[in-house]
Amino acid sequence: MVLFSFFAMFLYLALVIAWGSIFEKQAYKKNLSYRTANYGHQFSRIKEIKTARDINLLFLGSSHTYRGFDTRIFRKAGFDAYNMGSSSQSHIQTELLLKRYLDNLNPKMVVYEVYPGLFTVDGIESSLNLMGNDSNDFETVKTAFKLPHFKIFNTLIYGLFTDFIGKNDNLIEYARKDYQDTYVAGGYVQRDLRFYKNTTHPSATWELKESQLQAFENCILMLKKRGILYQLVQAPVTQAYYKSHTNNVEFDSLMTTYGDYTNFNNISVLNDSLHFFDEHHLNQDGVEVFNGDVLEILGLD
Repeated sequence: MVLFSFFAMFLYLALVIAWGSIFEKQAYKKNLSYRTANYGHQFSRIKEIKTARDINLLFLGSSHTYRGFDTRIFRKAGFDAYNMGSSSQSHIQTELLLKRYLDNLNPKMVVYEVYPGLFTVDGIESSLNLMGNDSNDFETVKTAFKLPHFKIFNTLIYGLFTDFIGKNDNLIEYARKDYQDTYVAGGYVQRDLRFYKNTTHPSATWELKESQLQAFENCILMLKKRGILYQLVQAPVTQAYYKSHTNNVEFDSLMTTYGDYTNFNNISVLNDSLHFFDEHHLNQDGVEVFNGDVLEILGLD
């Protein structure tokens, strides 16, 4: 039985690697999602962040971060700013990224975007994104066991194999792709100007997961231990979407217990139709208004 178990394990590893190598289309590998240089320009962002040292300003969070904080605006204001957001990045993945890169980046200040929805997800999508666009190491393995899922483990196996053979060593991701997104130095992604057609949303409540709260607390502790100043912010979403959630006040109250916190849904003067391209992502016009408010309110101007 022991010998058979070892044989079965070796056979499974070989089959996962073979399956990922042979079949290119995602439709043929629903439980293996290794995607490199895909949506969101995470490959370019990680490649750039690996070379950065001793920066002024670091942004953390999900797509609200990499689509919401235009590094050009902050650099024009005198900050060596880098954006380490990624699509659906939950606090579990933020913790992993901080363990990898915080000491080298050594930021003077961190702006941590705390969209409530990222406390409610399992983090699988973001983990898959990182496995395909960053190097896989012991921290990746540890994170995989926090999110036990066949797709996670299969992608990890294939990711470790591709890292070993150096498959992505010479990969180049174009700054302009998808006919609508452009990567900007420092980690920001600018979407071509689009406008949102306003709609109504059913009433909902943010149900926070304990695992995400624990990972968030770990991130805050890392910053405190290193004496790094940080600001917690909630980027604006459309008012219709924001007001459809019934426990926004309770969430704000919770965030204030972790440090200085500003909810820009209550500050930035934005129009749902003119300043967003969907219900919770700003278009470029909205980004410029929001970033101006961030510089002013947080005393960065």
